[in-house]
Amino acid sequence: MQPPHYAALETSVFDLQLSGRQKQSLQRQGLDLDALNVVAFHAKNLVIPQVKPRSRGAFVTPSMTEGVLLTSVEMREVFNAHAELKAMRAEDTESNRLRRYMKRLEADRMKATKQQTAKQELMERREMRQEDVAALKARRVKQRSDAAQRRIEGKIAARNAKEAQQAANHKS
Repeated sequence: MQPPHYAALETSVFDLQLSGRQKQSLQRQGLDLDALNVVAFHAKNLVIPQVKPRSRGAFVTPSMTEGVLLTSVEMREVFNAHAELKAMRAEDTESNRLRRYMKRLEADRMKATKQQTAKQELMERREMRQEDVAALKARRVKQRSDAAQRRIEGKIAARNAKEAQQAANHKS
């Protein structure tokens, strides 16, 4: 049973979902469930203050003046000097970025040149290897043909010698 003032409130704001055991445990501890629901409602609707970011306007900070109070003319001078210093830093940052970019481009160009040179050398070596393999094959073919020729000549010489010996045997 809910009190009548709960009917005026939107019931969907009560996100406090408790099981039967939890409700019994809270009642044994002497805690009021209605009070917990009200606290949950207020906690949900509580607006937490947020810190606004510092404005980026043109003003003199104590770090610029080193804690010394200045007149408005002196403040303008300090502000102008600080603005010039800030512009110089931005310029230095930009030039450093440009220098790093140029170094990267040069490194990429050198890398591409090295890769191209390596590819060219590889192609030349491959051609030389192919020529060497072709020459080696030709040399081996010549050696095989020479060996075959010597075997044939040896067989012919042996046959001629055998025939000559047989002819000599027949004559005698």
